Amino acid sequence: MSTLEALVSISQTLLRARGQWCVTGIDETLRRDIRATVHDCANLLRLDDSDHEFYSAYAVAELERRATQAE
Repeated sequence: MSTLEALVSISQTLLRARGQWCVTGIDETLRRDIRATVHDCANLLRLDDSDHEFYSAYAVAELERRATQAE
C-alpha cells in the first residue's frame, strides 16, 4: 500500500467511524471534515512538510471525488 492509499484509507475510515462520512453526497461541512481529517492523519503518518502538502492535496481530492460519486 502506498502512502497516498494509506492516507486516503485511514482518513475515510476515520470519517465513517465518527459518523461524518455521508453517502448521499458532498456538502461544505463534509469538505471541511475531509480536509481536517486528512491533515490529522497526515500528521499521524509523520510525513515531511513537502510530502504532507503533496499527499494531503491528493487525498482530499480523492475523498471528495468518492463523496461526489455517492450522489
